[in-house]
Amino acid sequence: MHLRTTKRIRQEVKLYDPIGADREGNEISLMDVLSSDEDEVLDAVVLSMDRSRLEGRFDCLSQREQTVLK
Repeated sequence: MHLRTTKRIRQEVKLYDPIGADREGNEISLMDVLSSDEDEVLDAVVLSMDRSRLEGRFDCLSQREQTVLK
C-alpha cells in the first residue's frame, strides 16, 4: 500500500514548481502557463453572446444583406 501512495505522490506536480525558463532566464511555473487574464475571459464571453444575438437576427434580413454582413 505504501508503494502505491509513493508512486501517486511522485506523479503530482505543484502549480508553483519551476517547469523551465524563458528566454531571459526567468523561471516559469505551471501557474504562469495556465493562468489567464480575467479581462480576456470576459471579452470572450461577451463576444460569444454578441455573436449569438446577431445570428438570431439574420433571419429577418434579405440574402444580400446577410452576405454583406458576413
